[in-house]
Amino acid sequence: MDKERTRNVLQKLIEAFPNPLKEKNFEVPKGGEQDFRNFLMELNQRGFIDAGFVVGRTADTKGLPINVVNISITKKGREFMEGRNEQTPTSQVINIGTASGHLNIAARDINITNSADAEKVIEKLLELIEKSNLPDEKKKSLVGSVRSMISQVTPNLLAGLLVEAAKAALPI
Repeated sequence: MDKERTRNVLQKLIEAFPNPLKEKNFEVPKGGEQDFRNFLMELNQRGFIDAGFVVGRTADTKGLPINVVNISITKKGREFMEGRNEQTPTSQVINIGTASGHLNIAARDINITNSADAEKVIEKLLELIEKSNLPDEKKKSLVGSVRSMISQVTPNLLAGLLVEAAKAALPI
């Protein structure tokens, strides 16, 4: 989600309150109308705005919003603007069917709770991998995979996944 774009739209809605707006009240560049409607739909789905969507029924527009009216900001949208709604969820459940490789976990739900010390958890996990009785080549490969994933995934989510995977795969 584009935070700057979100803030611009929500600010305009705050300024217009209590009057709802229409999509034409926003200065959307020519050719960007559908992208803007899709963006408004995302804001609506996230609970930041309330809006009336006219959805297309033709083969070209089926399921796409073709007009948006009665756009107003919600309580959640106001909280976002005040910076009170930007935290990540405290918990997330992920179902892993089968993961291949060193961390093979067969069909189980993993409850991941965010931790302020996620980076410490990751470092501890790397330390445990180094101290494990795995062959050196596998240790090196596993540590390399973990470090590669760190750059692509948020630390809290990664820490939770790695801890659960390590519990299942390593003799800790």
